[in-house]
Amino acid sequence: MTIDIIDHFFSSLEGVRVKDTFDLFRIDYKTNDLKLLKEIFTKENYTTINEELKKHEYSWDVSIDELDYSISQNSFSTPNIDDESFDVVVEFNIYKTSNRVVIFDESLFNDFINKIDYENLLLAIKRKPAPIEFINDSSVFYGDSNIIILGNTKDSVEKANLSYQCNFRNYNQINFSPNYFHLPNVNDQLSVLETKLKKLNFVYCLVYICNSSEIHENNLDVTISGNKTLKYSLNINEDLDLEAANHYYNIYKWIYSESTKIEDKLGLSRNIITSYLKEDSISIDGSVFNSILSSNQIYVKGNINKYFEVRNKIIEQIEQTISKVNQSLDTFFNNFQKNILIFLSFFLSIFIYKISRNGDVEKIFNEDTSMIGLYFVAISACFLLVSYIIYRMDKKRVGERYENVKKRYQDVLIQDDIDKIINNDAEYKDEIKFLEKRIGWYVSLWIISIILFVVILFLTSSYLNLTSLT
Repeated sequence: MTIDIIDHFFSSLEGVRVKDTFDLFRIDYKTNDLKLLKEIFTKENYTTINEELKKHEYSWDVSIDELDYSISQNSFSTPNIDDESFDVVVEFNIYKTSNRVVIFDESLFNDFINKIDYENLLLAIKRKPAPIEFINDSSVFYGDSNIIILGNTKDSVEKANLSYQCNFRNYNQINFSPNYFHLPNVNDQLSVLETKLKKLNFVYCLVYICNSSEIHENNLDVTISGNKTLKYSLNINEDLDLEAANHYYNIYKWIYSESTKIEDKLGLSRNIITSYLKEDSISIDGSVFNSILSSNQIYVKGNINKYFEVRNKIIEQIEQTISKVNQSLDTFFNNFQKNILIFLSFFLSIFIYKISRNGDVEKIFNEDTSMIGLYFVAISACFLLVSYIIYRMDKKRVGERYENVKKRYQDVLIQDDIDKIINNDAEYKDEIKFLEKRIGWYVSLWIISIILFVVILFLTSSYLNLTSLT
């Protein structure tokens, strides 16, 4: 491990001070044997240490002020040492610049975590990109049990959607969400770091639930208003019970699980929470969350009749709009029928007239009736075009009315509810698909009937013949 390699190279020196923090690991060695430094600061040793620290993407440096000597990850030189003998201090600094925080000395790191106040710890975490990995260097490197990860999910990393009903005075400086500090896989025996992070999860649950909040050093001031208004000035280390943290986290997750219902759920939760809270404690038990869920059920049932009333109105208006699709189809079909009837009536009337006059059915149409037939063909083609244009206009108008019906109820229902009621436009799309398919058949039959009538007209006309078309 990294610390073992460092200790190996500097084992002949006396360690006088060690520091392990969130951003820095520092160790000072003292010696008066200057020749020994030449044996330590060789190119080979420098390369070994540099390669090890590159694994963490850390920068580092070593300095000896008494000799005006320094090296870093970017430069190396051999110390210029005379035969003199005097005390010097070798200062070795490792800068934890990446999002991987290696704990080189667990005892010293725990002392640092215990001493740093929560506000400054949050500011230190803020400087690190997520996800942040805390790795114990003294254990098996990258073993799962030795890594604590913050901000490991998308919900944790994204800026929190804090309700406008919550006034968090530190929002611009330390705007985390409870998810960021949620540690789902920790044991019952919490380490010093895990305990501190669990407390931060609790703190942000209160921030996201209470009306106002502020973090300063190790204190959290909150105000929550529901059935009554309560104010607390809490020492985060002493006044926050980690058992209650789980209950508050469940409430927080439920409130913020649906972005469109946050404000309603927040008001309901505050009413229930304040009815259970005591003036000298922010702690709650699991019954509070159960009461919130039960109260929400009562609230929903109390408004269910209004919901179904609006729902039925939407369904009714949607069905009326979709019925326009069938009306458009009926109109087009009626026009098609009229076209066929006109052709048949014209042909039969000429045919019957011809038989009744002279019985000759080889050439039914003369010049005049042939021209009239061609006129009917032109009228039919125009009628087909106009009918299709009207169908396209009707289809567009139905689509616009359908969208207007949905928009009309957006002030009453959320978009998710509207989508569920209309089944994500499934019925409307099926009707439009059916309409387009039927119209396609009618247009095809109409065109075929025109072509067929033209062919019959040429075959039975004494005036027109197929050779005249070539």
